[in-house]
Amino acid sequence: MVYRITLAVAIAGLLAQGASGLYADEVGKLDWHRQNLGRFASAAFDGRGGITVVGEASTISSINSRTGDLGWRQVLSPQDTILATSLPPHTHSSSNAGTATVSSGGRVVRLWSPSDGSMIWETFLGRGGGDPPSTEQTEAEAPPAESSAAGVVSTEGGYVVVLSAGGIHVLSASSGAVLGQWWCQPAREPDLAAVVGLDVQVAFTSLRLAAGGGGGLLAGGWSKKKGSSEADAFVVAEINPSERLVTYKAATVSGMGVDPSAGVSLAHTHGGCGAGGGGSSSSNSGDKKGLAVVGVSRDGSSLAVFPAASDPPLASRTPLPTDLRGATGAVSGVAELAGTDGGVLELRRGDGGSVAVSLSSGKGDKTCAVSGLDGAREARSCAAGGGGCALAGGVSASGKTFVASASMLQGGPVDKVIVSVAEVTAFGDFTAALVDSFETSSPGLGGAASGRIEGAFLEAGEQGFRVLVVSEDDSAQMVGRGGVEWVREEALAAADQVVFVDSSKDELAILAASVGEEVDHDVPGWRERLRLDRLELTSLVGRSLYAATGLRLPGSELLDSADASHSAFGLKKLAVCTTAAGKIYALDMADGSVTWSLFRPSWMPSGAKVLLHATRSKGALGYSPEVAVIAVGEAKTVVSGLDALTGLETYREELDLKVDSAVPLGVKDGQERNIIMLVDSHRQVHAVPRSAEASSALRGLLPQLFYHSLSETGLESFSVVPSATGGDSDKDEGPLGSATVASVPFNPTRSKVVATAYPDGRDGVQTPAHTLGDDSLLIKYINPRLFAFATLCPEEAESEEWAGGDAGQLNGKGQELTVTLVDYVSGRVLHRISHKGAAEPVHMQVSESWVVYSYWSAVSHRTEMSTLSLYEGMIDKYGLSPFNRPEWKEEFSSFESRVPIVLQKTFIFPLPVTALGITLTQYGITSKNILVGTAIGQVVSLDRRFLDPRRPQEEPTKTEKEEKLIQYQPYLPVVPTQVLSYHKVIERVDRVLTEPTGLESTSLVLALGLDIFGARVAPSKTYDMLDPNFNYALLALVLGAMATAVGVANRLAAHKRLSEQWA
Repeated sequence: MVYRITLAVAIAGLLAQGASGLYADEVGKLDWHRQNLGRFASAAFDGRGGITVVGEASTISSINSRTGDLGWRQVLSPQDTILATSLPPHTHSSSNAGTATVSSGGRVVRLWSPSDGSMIWETFLGRGGGDPPSTEQTEAEAPPAESSAAGVVSTEGGYVVVLSAGGIHVLSASSGAVLGQWWCQPAREPDLAAVVGLDVQVAFTSLRLAAGGGGGLLAGGWSKKKGSSEADAFVVAEINPSERLVTYKAATVSGMGVDPSAGVSLAHTHGGCGAGGGGSSSSNSGDKKGLAVVGVSRDGSSLAVFPAASDPPLASRTPLPTDLRGATGAVSGVAELAGTDGGVLELRRGDGGSVAVSLSSGKGDKTCAVSGLDGAREARSCAAGGGGCALAGGVSASGKTFVASASMLQGGPVDKVIVSVAEVTAFGDFTAALVDSFETSSPGLGGAASGRIEGAFLEAGEQGFRVLVVSEDDSAQMVGRGGVEWVREEALAAADQVVFVDSSKDELAILAASVGEEVDHDVPGWRERLRLDRLELTSLVGRSLYAATGLRLPGSELLDSADASHSAFGLKKLAVCTTAAGKIYALDMADGSVTWSLFRPSWMPSGAKVLLHATRSKGALGYSPEVAVIAVGEAKTVVSGLDALTGLETYREELDLKVDSAVPLGVKDGQERNIIMLVDSHRQVHAVPRSAEASSALRGLLPQLFYHSLSETGLESFSVVPSATGGDSDKDEGPLGSATVASVPFNPTRSKVVATAYPDGRDGVQTPAHTLGDDSLLIKYINPRLFAFATLCPEEAESEEWAGGDAGQLNGKGQELTVTLVDYVSGRVLHRISHKGAAEPVHMQVSESWVVYSYWSAVSHRTEMSTLSLYEGMIDKYGLSPFNRPEWKEEFSSFESRVPIVLQKTFIFPLPVTALGITLTQYGITSKNILVGTAIGQVVSLDRRFLDPRRPQEEPTKTEKEEKLIQYQPYLPVVPTQVLSYHKVIERVDRVLTEPTGLESTSLVLALGLDIFGARVAPSKTYDMLDPNFNYALLALVLGAMATAVGVANRLAAHKRLSEQWA
């Protein structure tokens, strides 16, 4: 009880001046949140104005089909990959029953509500809904790897049938209870063994409603011998969920060369093909008569077809017409076309194209043949091209079946998306009629914007046709006759490198806009300065008028009168980021909107690794902010400068070498552009931009120019020196090479680097000393070349056991976490500390003279957070005076500096930590806070004083209280008013970045993960800025009233003095 009271009083005292709340009407004013889904894996229109989407990032959601806005979303663990859903083309699914998903290697089934996305039930597959069927199977009994591609069906009969975890599972749609299970191991299923034999592997890959849609289902798959790459037989399982009964039949396909990896699917047949008791007929199936298992031969010239109703079971080889195979003369795969309810097959051709076909006889016999669509060729086929193409299918509310193609036409001024839609008028001979065709042009599509089309989903609505297009850049775009209706930029779900630039206008740019012509000099003259002052005055009056009346003064827009405070205080920032999909974005930090984007421009080498650096962080000398994109190929590197405000290229340089690292030098050329040092694979050093000025600036840093590299074998430090061999001459001044200075070796078989951290060059330092309560000074150890890294190694394990092992716990044992501080120039180890029983995740940050890191304690099962404070020494209260000055070096040397004095303490954080960040300000005056991303999707601001290792164990003394030190308690608090994301859930936060602004009190925060969250944070409150809700109109009214009162009083006083003089 005493502990709780003490902790409460300490927190209240510490936060008495810094606590702040958030009113409901302030939500979203100073923060924003982009909710992402990841690349669309499958999608289905639900008929109620929504689209149910499964993302590759293990998400399931519903979005508005008219706006693209998110309705609801469920995010699973990244390891809980969704393998299959009850969305088309996998199933006949009632939209009211919900969406079923299979994940976790096919062992977890969930049913989600279609209205709000809540989970209705969750079931773990295995024997009796518990463990998997066996953990000690023989090799013959083990399910083949292909069976992990699970399929799932939701039926109208109250059942959910799943092909997963090496078996067929029947579940109750209302409760998720497992009603029946049949395994794919013939040794465990005598009925299956009687059909396919014992020494084989079996996989079921497709499910369909069986005869008449009365609740029965058919599962189709294949069997093969151990080690074989070809299927021996096609297998059909007829499932009766109500009677918990499964019957099997198989037909041999030996000699047909069927490749299981190319797809084996159940598809409807038409005409007389495969007619019989296993057939199916439904309201929207046209003249479908039966079901068949279909696979493609390894040479791609034919299909193997096994009609499920054939008696005796018999499969036949069906040649593919030459005109359907494409340029390569071969088909690479077969699958049912999404959205057509199994009535249409899609043949994927070897040339990258595809074509829609059906299985029918057309002659009244029982032989199945491939029938291409007669007519509407533009809608039923996709030719491989530079812009890509995708087929889609759909069934309207009236039961009509449609097929469509969406293709990208490139090469013109603007790329175009062309959509063609055809109605299938007959399945027997498979004819179709073109019913609609339209094209759209948009800067958001094609070429450098979105890349090839890689997927499409058709909506056959009463108001017309629309196609949801998934592009190579992971964007999803709704295309209709009226153009692009909306775009979701899902590549942002995997943002990578980020740099910040100031998006406010430079003085010369403002001046050029005011006069309507370019300014041909770098520094404004006195006439230009007067013009700028006039514009500033106009902007000031305009802002005041706008605040009081809502009216804008003409001309004030040149200085962004509506957003002038952002410009004046350095709050107008852009976050330029790369993504895993290869697309570059510029996000406005004010609202998270996309300012511009660029996708894999033509100059970028194929498969290039992209590095991103800010070469001009703000406008200067009339030049806009600029970023450098460095695309590193195997034998070629391209450096491209991009205008950070528009995304347009400003310069490009190509180098015939492979770059290992790029290091900003902190020196600028005549265009205020930061020079970047490139180190190639031969340790040769180059400067970009490649100019005599940049080369001279690089050489001017010698011999005090160093860099380092980190690999799994250790840390190496290098100095840049003139080289006598090879390399680029850099304007005939001779090449530059590298000389090894020091190294810190690792043993990769015994340890693994799990976290690294460097000081941030943007972090301002107010003072090199910390004043204690008795006026003595602690001298901070501020080393700009400090490098902190953490390694994990097992406490008791052989190196062979560790190699390639899990970085978490090894065989259930804890590991030893070692945190090492190194000067990366001299290679000196400054400090090392170890924690036993630790595990990942490990996160680390360095700021000024302290290091903070978090890790998971495998022993205590909790998150622990440690801090290290580094000091050079101490000066007592009388040691510094006009008459007493201690000896102190004005320059810091990595080779001669003393080893720091390190203070350390460990704390307990109540939530799992996924990311750490530290607030940055321009001058370092404002208190620093640690920003913590948590596993529950919060971003918490934690006062650094909570983590001060000097917190006393006992009641603080008078001098310690003057220093605002609080008594040490192991638990760190999560103060609700310090949760930056308040009630919002920021999914999978893995990085928290900060950027200084022109306001010393304020930093910008960017949290990255599946979602992106942006906000402002003021650790010491906004002491240098008026509140955003400040009543400017009232202030102007009061000042005006006071001025009037002063004027009236002056006149009255003057009149009184005059009257007294005449008296």
